[in-house]
Amino acid sequence: FPAATHAAANTHFAMAHMTQDPANPLRWICFWPIFIARRTVQEGRRIPLQKSIENPELKEIVAALENKKCGLPFNVEPAKAYPRDYMMRGRVRVQLRKTDGSLVNPAFKTRMDVYLYVADAISKSPARVAAKKEADLAAARAQSAAVSAQAAQDKSAASKRGGKKGKRKG
Repeated sequence: FPAATHAAANTHFAMAHMTQDPANPLRWICFWPIFIARRTVQEGRRIPLQKSIENPELKEIVAALENKKCGLPFNVEPAKAYPRDYMMRGRVRVQLRKTDGSLVNPAFKTRMDVYLYVADAISKSPARVAAKKEADLAAARAQSAAVSAQAAQDKSAASKRGGKKGKRKG
């Protein structure tokens, strides 16, 4: 296609580099769940490992961003696939700046501020706290069962060692 025909045919399609307006949704920051996941930096993690989340889900990120304390406009794109791992589906676009260049929420100056806020909000969510307590309780039960099983095995082995000492007479 000639350039003019091709551009006219795809007027509904725009690219982020074609605009400088920070309020344009194409210029909003991309937030993939893997950015806050407990993975390696090579796999896509963007925050410190101590603050990362085990298997964050798109709905948890959305719930954290819907909080009134956050106050950032966002769009959810559930069909998008992360380029490094195409099985990781869904991303969120978050607006940091208005058309005039000022911050939407002064508490969030950079994309890293948004990532850290969402990771913290997810780790403090009631569902995550309850799941962590349940996992800790299950681990304690497993530890207790392993200790009692080891003690029973040691007792059983000690009773089998008994018998006569010395040479056999035959």
